[in-house]
Amino acid sequence: MKKIASTRRRFLFQSSVAAVATTLGVTSSFNFSANAAGTSDGVLADTPKEYLTKIAPHVFLSLATSTIAVKKASHELVKKFAGFEMTETKGFSQILQEMGVPAPPMTPKGEQVLKDMQKETGKAFDLRFLSAQAETHAALEDLTAAFLRSPGDDKHTKHVAMAALPAIREHLDHCKMLLALAAK
Repeated sequence: MKKIASTRRRFLFQSSVAAVATTLGVTSSFNFSANAAGTSDGVLADTPKEYLTKIAPHVFLSLATSTIAVKKASHELVKKFAGFEMTETKGFSQILQEMGVPAPPMTPKGEQVLKDMQKETGKAFDLRFLSAQAETHAALEDLTAAFLRSPGDDKHTKHVAMAALPAIREHLDHCKMLLALAAK
């Protein structure tokens, strides 16, 4: 049942972003699945190492896209969100590295996201950045919630995930609000 709710949530979110993008004539290369960074195979992360390894590409892609957006975003609130996200993902990427998870190489999907962002300007850029952030946060939410439901007694990693999940959800909500605002 939880898998169905997660799939439904992704479908509804994907439909809303697609509708906004279509209205503005912006095409999207995103599929809004746990495969956002091309890493998750749909199997739940049962161990702390699996969880950290699966979230790392999403965290580092979020860092890369927000670093670009700090310079290129045209809407003041999108630029502000990008700055907060960049600062936070820098810290979280350091936490991952200190927990023994090195920066992964950029996935082909991640490279395509960055390439697409480099081509866009103005409102189209803002929408592409926010779509990428929303997809990344949706994947992080799914992976983190699944990890917290999984058995295991690594309290340190569980505590990191417990602290991260509300922020991930908040960022996803901000992305949705900013997508609606940027689409105007």
